[in-house]
Amino acid sequence: MTGFAIREWVEGDFSRYFDIRRSVDPTVDADYAARVFRGEIGERLLHQVATVDGYVVAFVIVIVMPMSDRPMMGLVVDEKFRGHGIGTALIEGALTQFGDRTLGSSCRDSDPRFLTFAARYGFEVKQHGIRSRLDAADVHQAPIDLGFTFEVLTDDELTPDKEVAVSELMVGGATNPEVTELGWRIDIATMRKFLTHGIWVVAWDGDKAIAHTDADMVPDADWQIGFTVVAPGYRGRGLSRNIKQILHQYGVQQGAPGFETENEERNTAIRSLNESMGYRVIGGDYRLIRPGTTS
Repeated sequence: MTGFAIREWVEGDFSRYFDIRRSVDPTVDADYAARVFRGEIGERLLHQVATVDGYVVAFVIVIVMPMSDRPMMGLVVDEKFRGHGIGTALIEGALTQFGDRTLGSSCRDSDPRFLTFAARYGFEVKQHGIRSRLDAADVHQAPIDLGFTFEVLTDDELTPDKEVAVSELMVGGATNPEVTELGWRIDIATMRKFLTHGIWVVAWDGDKAIAHTDADMVPDADWQIGFTVVAPGYRGRGLSRNIKQILHQYGVQQGAPGFETENEERNTAIRSLNESMGYRVIGGDYRLIRPGTTS
């Protein structure tokens, strides 16, 4: 393609980056996208744009996110410029530098072209994350008395001692496929990297954190539900349902239009719980791995 060039990102590229990201995923939050762009969430190893006659039409990034040492590769191409080899040039250039390392990536499951393109470069489906949404108008279930103490905490209210207790629960109680298969490390410090305004719901047995869920209180948008966990020995008592109900009710009081969450397709326990609470599937993502030769 004439007038085609690849260069490093510059600060003024963000507006085009966000526009292209939104064209692929209309739900992406502007603040989150800006923090990724600036390298505040993960360590950027590569960040390049493709231009046609000086106009930015695509982006590629290789970034180490907080939950894993495995680099993640992201590629977005303006739909009007697909099919011209632009994405190919960006991804082949990135693989020249990082192809010896095991890489992660993801793509929406709504368009089979995304997965076909990724597979061409050696990316394999490791998991299928299912995205679900609960409308605020459908929040009707109320929590019940289970004999434990429940708290809703903002970032400012999550004191250092409580943060330690909840982080120990998150690490020690994690049995979800994201942890067991992808090796994600999830604790308070990791989650905070992704959140704009963190909300933490915790169940306590004395001073022991026994259940937890969290959300990103995104202004004027659906709240994003993060990680729900119950301590071994306390499972099967309704704690997951209770803390999610408490979070939903608090969110409605704060004006949340709805709640979104994503869970691995095979995590039937949490997906069944969500469905029973009114969540409905709205889409999904393939979580991809490209095996490397050195790590």
